[in-house]
Amino acid sequence: MVQPPTDILDLHKSDDKNDLTLDDKNLMWIPRTVFHNLESGKGLQKTDKLDVLRIIPNSLFEFERSEKTENKNARIFKGSNNGLSYQREFSVKWMCDFDLAWYPFDSQICSFEFYDTGKLVNLVPVYVGYFGPKQLSQHFFKSVSICSKRIENRSGVVVEVYLGRPLFGSILNTFVPTTILVVLSMMIGKFRNDHLEMVIEVNLTILLVLATM
Repeated sequence: MVQPPTDILDLHKSDDKNDLTLDDKNLMWIPRTVFHNLESGKGLQKTDKLDVLRIIPNSLFEFERSEKTENKNARIFKGSNNGLSYQREFSVKWMCDFDLAWYPFDSQICSFEFYDTGKLVNLVPVYVGYFGPKQLSQHFFKSVSICSKRIENRSGVVVEVYLGRPLFGSILNTFVPTTILVVLSMMIGKFRNDHLEMVIEVNLTILLVLATM
């Protein structure tokens, strides 16, 4: 999420009665961003948060008053001297490839890639933040980074989230029970001469338990 400047004036919200005119909207150019590594279009959904269009005034804060014939007393900022900030919020399901070769001592990197369709547009990464929980179901959040990248021969941005796996849970859920079952299997083997059938049944049960872990 890009941090907007502090000196911003609210110009438009989608539920505001002082909506922009259709002519003003047609004059505005809004970049079209493509979310790259998605499984399908269903993974991209617009949230219920309202879109916000804002004026970013220059340092001199120059503006003109609307004509007296207008029914609204408004401040008019020239587009040549001021900027606009347009914010939209989406819920995205990204595709991430996990390498489990070093499980449970693995660390994973999940990348989020998006680019602009315009050839003359350069996406500039400014800031990215993570505001979710640090402890996840199978991983824990380590850090996040953002950088520029060429995607589909277009100017793009990639966000990388670094995830780690908590070893304490893996030790309690995997290593300790496995060690206990292996030791139990070795101990029950001492009775194979007198109780062979019991030894086979116990080892078969231990094997089935290990397969479910």
